[in-house]
Amino acid sequence: MNKTGSTHLTLENRQTILRMIEDNAKLWEIAKAVKKDPRAVSREVRNRRELTQRDKHFHDRNEKYEMPCKRCSRFPFVCDGCKTKRSCMYLMRFYYHPERADAHYRRTLRDSRIGLNLTEEEFIKLDKTIYHGVSKGQSLYHVFANNEDLPVSLRTAYRYVEFNLLSTKNFDLRRKVRLRRRRTEKKPRVKVDAKIRINRLYTDYIRFLAANPGIPVTQMDLIESPRGIPHTLLTIHLTSIRFMLAFPLPDKTSESVSKVFKKLQELLTPEEYTKLFQITLTDRGTEFSNPLAIESHYETGELIAKLFYCDPQASNQKAQIEENHALLRYIIPKGTNLSFLNQAKTNLMLSHLNSFSRNVIGTSPIELFKIYYGEELLNKLKIRAVHPDSVYLKPDLFSRKK
Repeated sequence: MNKTGSTHLTLENRQTILRMIEDNAKLWEIAKAVKKDPRAVSREVRNRRELTQRDKHFHDRNEKYEMPCKRCSRFPFVCDGCKTKRSCMYLMRFYYHPERADAHYRRTLRDSRIGLNLTEEEFIKLDKTIYHGVSKGQSLYHVFANNEDLPVSLRTAYRYVEFNLLSTKNFDLRRKVRLRRRRTEKKPRVKVDAKIRINRLYTDYIRFLAANPGIPVTQMDLIESPRGIPHTLLTIHLTSIRFMLAFPLPDKTSESVSKVFKKLQELLTPEEYTKLFQITLTDRGTEFSNPLAIESHYETGELIAKLFYCDPQASNQKAQIEENHALLRYIIPKGTNLSFLNQAKTNLMLSHLNSFSRNVIGTSPIELFKIYYGEELLNKLKIRAVHPDSVYLKPDLFSRKK
């Protein structure tokens, strides 16, 4: 490394080399001028000089002129600066062009960085590990978060997939754009008493958060079966830790939702219930038109939680649960008939989903749930931790052999 901290010759260095060669400077003088080792200067000129071969009729028949002259056989290796250049009879002439030499050097540097900087064993291990995880529905982030000995970074792995270098292809990954089929028929609208939303609007929610900073928020939504099938899935999302609960419902009614929260109040202590559902945000669907069933205890009538409603057509106000639904759809794609779900199958799905590592929190939701709420509460909800390598997020989760 030279005094400037650089180990590479620059275009300015190459121009200096040519100028001093033309002035017939010594090798050590040139090396000192560009602050490089003399051997580096010698190699630069010898390796990047260009050959200009003359036609044979320009020299006599003496065979010695078919070989390079002494000046071109040793430093400076080029005809630049040669005093006998005009009368030279040698067939081969060499010249050094700084600009072309610099361009050639940069092409060589670029090409040397193309390809995989891995041994065959490292590449095979990387390919198998990624394929093993993605074939189970895992994301690349989850695979890398739970395999610290992989030889490349996550971003590099995405590039390998993009350039078809691995067995895992782009279409094996999630998050592909899909167009939703247009609806041609309008659903019959069910009127809901607007009085239930008094003091429960989104503006009230914002004011409540401002007055009570740091309160964990729960978001709630419903996943529906295809048209004509009444079975639905109630989803509850603890936004701060990305943890999801879900409960299959026989229909999309407020009575079915109320029964779920009654069972939760029977299962949990009032303190545990309040800790999970202290403040809940949901949409204005008719299934959530009985807020008191969620806010008050079913026996005492005591208010132990608060429910707020988003603005109309504003799903972005509860974006976290909508984002988590995208992960849930790995296992139950859109258009799936949800009538096959019972609570045991739902809990199995949630165990895998909540054991899936998330980049945004740096770990899996189930690990954060243990920290914030404890394993006892997790056991009450009948959701278990799944080993990272066994996380499976595909539709055949319920039918595969365990």
